[in-house]
Amino acid sequence: LLPADFEVAATCLEALLFSGLSISAPAIKKASKPLAIASFGELSIAEQAAVLRAACLLCETDGDDHALPPEMHLIADPDALDAPAGYPWPEWLIRTIAARQEILLAAQSRDGSWDHCPLVTARVLEALSYSGLDLGHQSVAHAIRFLRRRQMTDGSWISNSVAQQVAVTAHVLAAVRSMGIYPQDPLIVQGVSWLLA
Repeated sequence: LLPADFEVAATCLEALLFSGLSISAPAIKKASKPLAIASFGELSIAEQAAVLRAACLLCETDGDDHALPPEMHLIADPDALDAPAGYPWPEWLIRTIAARQEILLAAQSRDGSWDHCPLVTARVLEALSYSGLDLGHQSVAHAIRFLRRRQMTDGSWISNSVAQQVAVTAHVLAAVRSMGIYPQDPLIVQGVSWLLA
């Protein structure tokens, strides 16, 4: 049984995929269902990013596009919750990638962030990277500029505690690296220096 927190549920699905289970494994189907039946409106930006990342990993795991159903949107019909146990939830979730990407891009703030938060911005950038976007996309470049502006002079990104500051800084560095920022870029060099200090 997966938790109701969609970000945790998406992370659980990712862990199952990383364990080597195939997209047709019962555990993958079960883990995909709560993510596939969640409506766009009930997910936070961070949860939407986590679900997009998990859907992209499902897509990478399953290379057979011929087995996928026609283009679909998230379930809005409560009767769909009663779908049979063998229902193709992973394939359904894969078909939501483009819509989830559009929702995240539309939710970007004018300052380039998501939720005016470096951590949420980093998580969205990582998910968008999984979905195929890179530095050439205007929204990605705008988000990187936001992260550059929000980086502290010591190289970190501010948070409520030192432990959180370490986590935020690590997430930001991983996200910008996934987007193609070179390791020699001052943003990364300063961030890594702060983590090593």
